[in-house]
Parts: sequence; structure tokens; C-alpha cells
Amino acid sequence: MQIRSCLSGTAVMLMLSALVFPVQADVKQCVGCHGLDGGSEQPGVPVIGGVSAYYLEYALTVYRQDGRSCPRHAGPDGAELSMCDIARGLSKAQITATAAHYAEQRFRAPEQSTEPAKVAAGAQLHQRLCAKCHTDNGARADDDAGILAGQWRAYLQFTMEDFRAGRRLGPKPMDDKLKALRPSDVEALAHFYAAQP
Repeated sequence: MQIRSCLSGTAVMLMLSALVFPVQADVKQCVGCHGLDGGSEQPGVPVIGGVSAYYLEYALTVYRQDGRSCPRHAGPDGAELSMCDIARGLSKAQITATAAHYAEQRFRAPEQSTEPAKVAAGAQLHQRLCAKCHTDNGARADDDAGILAGQWRAYLQFTMEDFRAGRRLGPKPMDDKLKALRPSDVEALAHFYAAQP
């Protein structure tokens, strides 16, 4: 699944971030896609506000080491960028500060549609396969497994497909479970998490 370019508004967002977060210079490279408070407005870009600092720091470190797939996007100046490029440009201290900043924000679930039958099927899969690590239907930040509840459905679906294809690695038990799923199961799980408050 191709992720839409989100960097076209970066210049405006950077100016706004300087006004809203004058001491948070470390987040300036994030606001064009993830928003000032981590509340992405684009289905292909995850909401990261309120996610635990541990998880965010881990994710940025993995991107910095090219450990996740990194689709490229055209920036406002026409140059192409990816999450790996952005993370490689951050020092360890900047990664820590960025993660801390977004962890302090409130998770803001986007409005999106889901299909009840797929939500019901996804609920059964979650209980059987995912509930041990993704507690409270994926809503807990302090389980350090990311926030799935209320996350963008499109992002959830292609991220699970990345795990299934080996483009993104997680704990072995999770990788094994995801690889055993059918595409319809992945879709059902995405609908289930997206439907959570």
C-alpha cells in the first residue's frame, strides 16, 4: 500500500511548531506528517501522541538502523525523504526528547469508518491471539506495545502486512501469529482496533 506524501505542508507546520512548542526543537522534523500533538490526519501515518516514550524511542532507533521498511515521500522542496532518513538525522538525545514529547500528548483517535461484521471477527482474533500483549483492546500505552485502539485502519492493515512479509520484525511469537493469518483476518483485526474508542 502506497503512503500518501505528507511532507508538503512541512514548512507551515514548522513555523507553527516554533510558536506552539518553542522548547521542542526536536519535534520539528515530525510535525509535517504526525502533527504538532502526534495526531496524524492521514490514514497512512500513525497517530503517535500518547504512545509510550519507550515504544517511540525504540521505533525511532529501529528506523535509524534501517530495521523497518521506509517508503520514500516527496518533501516540499521536491527532495525525497523516508522515516529512516529522518531518524538517521537524529542524535540519541534528540530521539529521547522526541519520544518524551509525543508521549506527553493525548492520543486522539481519528474519525473513520469500520464494518461491524469485520469488527466482530477481529474481536475474536484479538482475544485469541493479541490480548496478552495488546491489553485493553490495544488501548494501553503502558504495555509498551504501541496504541492500536483507535489507530488509523489503513496504517494498521499495511503495518500488519509488513510484519507478515518480513519487512518489519517484532517479537517472534507475534511474527509467527501474524504470518499464520489470512488477509481477511488482517483486515478484520484492523477494523476491530480502528473501531475502539
